[in-house]
Order: sequence, then structure tokens, then C-alpha cells
Amino acid sequence: MKDDDLYLMDVADVQLDATRQKLNDKEKSRLLAARMNAKHLAYCDDAFSTILMFFLLHELPADAREHTLNETLRVLQPGGRLVITEYGQYPRQHFLCRFWPTRILLLRLEPFLGDFWHRNLFAMLRRHAKTHNKTLKLVDEFHCFSNFYRVCVFEVNSPDGE
Repeated sequence: MKDDDLYLMDVADVQLDATRQKLNDKEKSRLLAARMNAKHLAYCDDAFSTILMFFLLHELPADAREHTLNETLRVLQPGGRLVITEYGQYPRQHFLCRFWPTRILLLRLEPFLGDFWHRNLFAMLRRHAKTHNKTLKLVDEFHCFSNFYRVCVFEVNSPDGE
């Protein structure tokens, strides 16, 4: 692995192809794209210094979400950063949730979102970090669209602070 390599993993070829089309030649030369299921990553432990998850977790049933978080923390090296862009906590007061037809439509279009909304993302991450002898610290959090979405940045370390 070179420091400037960009690894992209997705289960769908169409997503990998869409990304390739958006890159210039120099960026394409750095891209290592792999069709892979996030539940079982084919990378060694502590392989990456930064991992970005973009609207993935709410797309997964609970057991797949747990496996994905476990694998993510396995391949993230101590001192690394995990950036998660995702739906926020259950937005009870958000107009999309208060207006029941919109809420029903959203939950029909996103069948695992309801479960995701009722899970504590931070607690799940901390639990999986612990299984890999790592600690997790939230270093930045940004909310948008009246807290409907969030971007969370975590730093992962070994318990001795390495």
C-alpha cells in the first residue's frame, strides 16, 4: 500500500463504475476499486489510516450492520480516523417524521432505517473497537437538514494511546 492510494470498496459494480467515471486520469491511477461485501473485508488488520462510510449503515439489516462495523474497526489502524456520513438520531420533531405519510414513505423506501434510527451508533462502534483492543473518540460532528443527517469523525487508538 502506498500512502496516496485510494481504496474504494462497494458491493455493486455500478457504484464502482460511477466513481471511476468521475475521476481524472491521475486520480484513476491512484484508485484501487474492489467489489466486496463490507461484512467481510479482504484487507489485513490495521490496513487503513482513514475510512469513510457514506450512507451505508442504514442500508443494512442489523446483523450485517454489526459485522460491517466490526470489520471496519478491524482494518482501521490505531491513530486512524473513521468518518461516517449517515442519518442522524431518530428525528422525532423533524417535519418529515411528524407528517405521517412522508414518514411511512421514507420507511418503505429505506426498510432498515427504522431499526438504524433506534440504535446507538456510538455504543455500537465503541463495543466493536473494544473487541479489537482499540478505543474510539468522537472528534467532530456536524449536523445538517435540521439534524436529519450527520457527519461524525472518530479517532481510533489502542488503549495505551498509540
